[in-house]
Amino acid sequence: MHVEAIVRSGDRPTVLIDPDPNQRAELVRLCPEAITASTPAQVGDAFDVAVVAAPDLHHRDLTVALLEAGKDLLVEKPMAPNRTEARAMVDAADRSGRVLAVAHVRRHLSVKAWAFDLLGSGALGAVKSVDVAQGGRNDWLAATSDYVEQAAGGVIADQGSHSLDLLTWWFGPMDVVACSDDARGGHEANASLDLVAGSVPIHVELSRISAKRNTIKVEAERGVLEVSLDHYQHRQLVASPTGVDAPPFEEVVQDLAGQFDRQWAAFKSALDGRWPSTLATGPDGAAIAAILEDCYEVRTTQEVWWMRSATERR
Repeated sequence: MHVEAIVRSGDRPTVLIDPDPNQRAELVRLCPEAITASTPAQVGDAFDVAVVAAPDLHHRDLTVALLEAGKDLLVEKPMAPNRTEARAMVDAADRSGRVLAVAHVRRHLSVKAWAFDLLGSGALGAVKSVDVAQGGRNDWLAATSDYVEQAAGGVIADQGSHSLDLLTWWFGPMDVVACSDDARGGHEANASLDLVAGSVPIHVELSRISAKRNTIKVEAERGVLEVSLDHYQHRQLVASPTGVDAPPFEEVVQDLAGQFDRQWAAFKSALDGRWPSTLATGPDGAAIAAILEDCYEVRTTQEVWWMRSATERR
């Protein structure tokens, strides 16, 4: 998706790097003029900007090394699995003076920036509560087991980081109140989170195996604002209070590729010194890493429904 967005923009990658020769061959089909390598060290002089889309647990080492080599970076989410690794990445960016952005691509669905401006304007009045439901059946096949074995976590770190990023973007720093999931020693497929942003309670339901409504619902003093989490819903703006002084939102057709296009354009703006609000910064990514760490530290077991007794299921 990243390579395709870069090519659609009119830019051309000079280097394609992957330790798996089959993956490199697949990338070369998209950009045949690029040279290939298995590690960045082999071609360090051939590029000055990079997209880090390796498995999560490699982000810190790759990012720190590339920043120290003077490269500007767009790093896939989640940026890191914990505070320590995220801080090392941010510190490396500060020392090097290079750009470090995080690829929270769902910020680039048009309704997200519109909602950010609306919430920031105060037109809705005080926010009373926020409810998020995100889920769908993840039945696609990964190319290797690394997607699971080298991931920062299950649905909380993977899909949940999208919602957690949007929430911190809109409402500021959040603290974890409670977390329950069905990991039972592995990666979780279902999770329930309770957080608080200032005095605003936030509830998040996540699933990799069951469908959810896939929206963020904000209950505010002057009504309910509900927006789509992704591009699959029929409408990006599901509900908005009437009589509120706000610019109208114009629905547009915007698939996932379009979001990657907008993300690449935003990243290029940051390289030019014009950082758009839709592009997550290194500290933004570090805030999500801290929330992930806290969730996994306090989580309790959420038994899957078919393992509960008949009494518990009533």
